[in-house]
Amino acid sequence: MKLKLAPLAVLLLLLVAFKSSEAFFSGRITYKNSFTTLQGEDISAKLAPFLGAEQHYYISGANYKTYNEKKQLIQLYTGTTGEYIFFKDGQVVQKIDATKPSAAEVKVTPLPQTATILGHACKAVQIEADGVTTVYYYAPDVKVKAEDYANHAFGDWNTYLKATQGGLMLKYVTTNPKVGYVMMGEATAIQPLKMSAAEFSQASVERQ
Repeated sequence: MKLKLAPLAVLLLLLVAFKSSEAFFSGRITYKNSFTTLQGEDISAKLAPFLGAEQHYYISGANYKTYNEKKQLIQLYTGTTGEYIFFKDGQVVQKIDATKPSAAEVKVTPLPQTATILGHACKAVQIEADGVTTVYYYAPDVKVKAEDYANHAFGDWNTYLKATQGGLMLKYVTTNPKVGYVMMGEATAIQPLKMSAAEFSQASVERQ
């Protein structure tokens, strides 16, 4: 005997199947950085040696790590501990409890601007915190589970991912009047990779 499903039941099953098969990004995004003064003068040659000309960003599940153009580890976050670690010259400089907010008040504003970066249609959102304004261009089809970072309050990362529904940035423009410069980063390559949680342990990254 064949079981007949009502049209509504069929639709619900299709929606559940679509949701469960939703693809989340795991891999590397490479960004090229540039810097200007608040007046628009290019000062990349001056700041890039200190703040990085490139950022190689690896993310998978609830973990991420970044390296500069010299293949030096810069930052590491592991979701199981909620700990953010900043490195310089291969050494741990600071460990931060990423569950603690870094700003008292954060303002999120969806923007009408769009951009196409590496073939990905991007939307824009602006986030303001502690006098610093960042405009992010994010790709809805290059995303992680926002829930994996729900407790990552440091740097307002959870606020950003909630606003983008997990969409990762492919371009950002940060205006910081306190330090007197604008930092811009744009993705130059996106490489999907299968990565295990073990690749984001502190012991593992320090051996690389």
